[in-house]
Amino acid sequence: MLIFILFKLNGLQKRYRKLSLGQDDTNLEKLLLSYRQVIDDLKKDQAHLEQTADRVESMMENAILGVGLNRYNAFKDTGSDLSFSLALLNKHHQGVVLTSLFGREETRVYAKELDQGKSSYHLSEEEAKAISQAEKMMKQL
Repeated sequence: MLIFILFKLNGLQKRYRKLSLGQDDTNLEKLLLSYRQVIDDLKKDQAHLEQTADRVESMMENAILGVGLNRYNAFKDTGSDLSFSLALLNKHHQGVVLTSLFGREETRVYAKELDQGKSSYHLSEEEAKAISQAEKMMKQL
């Protein structure tokens, strides 16, 4: 039994010397220090990525996430769907609805601000449809 214990102890001593003295000019201390440097570098990278993510998130507050386009024939005598209403919304349902009414003699363009998907100006059916499309797009995100 004593021989077995001495044999085990001898094996452990060899493994300890190998670990502490190292192979290929790398000992345990150098290895731990290099791992420590890797961990420090990773922490710096993580902090940088977190700052970048915060900046992107801040920029996304007012980004257009919902788009709705409704093309239609505003006047019977024009013959095609050249008029349109375009709704652009951010995540707070704030934005704008742009409407272009195309006629033979003239084209008119209107812009109406939106807050919570509503406007202080009267909205036409076509504009309401474009807003609804934009809100539907946002629900899919």
